Amino acid sequence: MGRKHRKVSYDIVYDGSFEGFLTSIFIIYKFKYDDVKFHKAASYSHNMFNEEIRIETKESEYTRVAKGIVQKASKRIGNEVYKLFLSRTSAVDLELFTFIKSIFKSEFSNHRSDILKSTRSKMNLEIDRQKSNISFIELYNDIHLSIIKPDHDVLPLIVNYMISNNGTKELLLFDSIRGYGYHHSRHASQYITAQYDLFKSPELRVLDQSLNHKIDFNQILSHQNTPIVNHPFLPKKSWNTFFSDAS
Repeated sequence: MGRKHRKVSYDIVYDGSFEGFLTSIFIIYKFKYDDVKFHKAASYSHNMFNEEIRIETKESEYTRVAKGIVQKASKRIGNEVYKLFLSRTSAVDLELFTFIKSIFKSEFSNHRSDILKSTRSKMNLEIDRQKSNISFIELYNDIHLSIIKPDHDVLPLIVNYMISNNGTKELLLFDSIRGYGYHHSRHASQYITAQYDLFKSPELRVLDQSLNHKIDFNQILSHQNTPIVNHPFLPKKSWNTFFSDAS
């Protein structure tokens, strides 16, 4: 009798970003990989029994998957996928992939996952907590700064709330755990890292000295040696806007 061929399992290794995750899904479908496990490159250890697939994040590929989610489901579901991914918990990637497969099969309305349900509750609680506790301190350069320490990566999910509740102020929101932030002004809005020129300004000081104790600038400056290239938390696209505007 011939020897049975062992079923190949694939380790999908990506950069840890949402864009990298969507690119991974594109590659899985393109090459028809079956038994897959997702791994973030920064923490991956090679498994000699599995075939390693290294993912190169590509805009054309991750955008195609994102548009497919919107077309097969809705913008709301697209935002839900993004929110769940931002929990960045180890079990969520595979659960999300299973959910996205059900979207492409038009079966997502029947999909049930205790892991995603629990993750959704945790993310919603953290979003509400950050919205309730966020406060801004005015700096010398007329920028209003808030440094947050969320349990999960919810900064991209609260920027619209931050902007709508602060009128025409120039705002800077920084996640001191993950080392990135969001700068909003009348001229432009963008995601930033601790290498942002603003953080090198001598005017990075609190206007009202009695509030100095509320801002620890070292929480920002400690991230200035973090490489910008392939920053795992820094969004490459404003997904809140994308899932609002996608058609």
